[in-house]
Amino acid sequence: MFPEVAAWLAQRGAEGLTPDLRYSAVFSEQSLAPGTQELDELWEAGGWISWLGGPAVDPGPWPCNAEGRPLAHVATFHLGGVDALHVESRRAWPQEQLQEGLPTEGVLQIFHDLQTYGYELEDGQTRGWLVQWLPDPEQDSSRPPLVRPPEDVEVPREVCQPGLFMPGFTLPSSLEHGADQAHSFEHHEVLVEELAGSWQVQRGLEPTPGWAIPFTHVYGHSSSGSAVPLDEVLPEALPLDGGTNTGWCWRSSHGPRSTGGSGTPPAWRCGCAPRTWPSAASTTPGAWSAPTETAGPVRAASGRYPRDMRLPTGLFSAPLDRLRGSLLYTFSGDRSGQVPAWQLELAEGEDSGHFGPDSAVWTVHGGMSTIPAGIRALLVQALHPGALAGVAEHSDYRSDPFARLAGTIRWIFTVTYGSREQARQACDHVRRLHVPVRGEYTAGDGSRQRYSANDPGLSEWVHLAFTDAFLSSYEHFVGPVPAPPGTPEGVSGADAYVAEWAVAGELMGVQDPPRTRAALRQRLQDHDDARQLAGGARVQEVVGFLENPPLEANLKAGYRALFLAVVDSLPTRYRELTGLRGTPVPALTQVMGRLTLRVIGRALPRPGPAEQAARRRRERLAATAG
Repeated sequence: MFPEVAAWLAQRGAEGLTPDLRYSAVFSEQSLAPGTQELDELWEAGGWISWLGGPAVDPGPWPCNAEGRPLAHVATFHLGGVDALHVESRRAWPQEQLQEGLPTEGVLQIFHDLQTYGYELEDGQTRGWLVQWLPDPEQDSSRPPLVRPPEDVEVPREVCQPGLFMPGFTLPSSLEHGADQAHSFEHHEVLVEELAGSWQVQRGLEPTPGWAIPFTHVYGHSSSGSAVPLDEVLPEALPLDGGTNTGWCWRSSHGPRSTGGSGTPPAWRCGCAPRTWPSAASTTPGAWSAPTETAGPVRAASGRYPRDMRLPTGLFSAPLDRLRGSLLYTFSGDRSGQVPAWQLELAEGEDSGHFGPDSAVWTVHGGMSTIPAGIRALLVQALHPGALAGVAEHSDYRSDPFARLAGTIRWIFTVTYGSREQARQACDHVRRLHVPVRGEYTAGDGSRQRYSANDPGLSEWVHLAFTDAFLSSYEHFVGPVPAPPGTPEGVSGADAYVAEWAVAGELMGVQDPPRTRAALRQRLQDHDDARQLAGGARVQEVVGFLENPPLEANLKAGYRALFLAVVDSLPTRYRELTGLRGTPVPALTQVMGRLTLRVIGRALPRPGPAEQAARRRRERLAATAG
């Protein structure tokens, strides 16, 4: 991730900020609905998760300020989850841009009166905030309850939002812009707003031009500057030993998905720069509040928190199971969760297939980048009026999109992982379905043309769009395609993929499909030069459908992030024909797309069932031959 972020700063003419980047774990609602229902279900099932607002893990007597008014519960962070993500993701970051300091176990709970800012020394007298650390309880303890806030707690509105932490980064606040830096204060401020806006889109919020909602994160920079609290307020409020370091550990500034009556999302803005924290092995809870005295006694939590749930896959088992179910339904149209029979049948057959484990096709088709590749392929294929007419007039993609998607996935995976005979049968089946798909369309030059779905020209466009989409998406979201072993010198992994997948084109009736990256690009350009491509009302219908398909709620935020990244990756000409506008920050939508695919990758097993079946077939054939 760090190289991509550094490249974004370089593109924006702000290389000088690169040393000031800081890795952070960012809170995201992705795949989790607001409210207490999912939180209660996860808690009862023994799972750990983080959340904003709502109930708190039993804090003992509810914290109150100096006047006796109860504080609002702002957030509960599961530090084991943050640490597991931190350890996994920080390998790509320079050591000097990583931070430590928080415990690696237990929970951090934040309470605040939502009034006291905390920048003045006398603010401590209000006892307006409490930061509470609760350790993981002993294995034989009972789990503590979730406690709802008192009825008289003063909050603008009741909010509870579970979420997952995702790897991210922060920039220093524009308030800390140095006069000696090459870029201007205004430029710095724009970059900070672009970063906040990218997370806003990732969270599924509508963009707010000129103002972006800051995001909740652990570690990194404070969006309102840390110099005053760390260098001026904290030394006076909490005098520390000479060898003790302080640092900004977390910031919560999070607007919910829905806005209040005024149209402005309410947001919490709180931060913490802790002194020495209790060790993870300690059974004594730690609390940090105003320096006068602690906000009431705090007792240790008790309950069973399975140690094996500290790894990300365990931490998020319930939401990931729900995400997995939604994804499998989207891809197969079947809610049973069972592996489709046709995938298991790929273990049958008497040859090793057209491609193998070391092939470029297995590399490109075996990962999560196939998801945005499908979006891109549909957008580009729709630019040929003949191909689009066949879809619009002879399919029910609007009323039953998942059935059409399931059929396309079956063809792709059968050709990729099946035996040669299975691949041939799959292509013959599709070609038979195409026989009645005939009609007329208006070409890009305005002439009326007849079409047949099996026409070599239309088959070629579909093949070109598919090959370009899957290759480009792999490169955009993963990186360069590695060249398979034995590839001749001077032949890239991209060339190898185009050459290998030409087999699929030939099976579908394409005459002389391209076999190099350059040839693929030229053939795509030839169609445009021949005025065969066009936009128009039908294209806009497809674009509108792809912008907002009928997905389940927990998929929409992730899909939005992928769609924006795909649009930004399209050539300018294709964006013009589709009427889509790219964002001003394509490098950031690329990062958001990669993060989304990382979450999806946790939910879906790798290798997938089709690849596993192909490996079993190849092992059986190898054993027989041996």
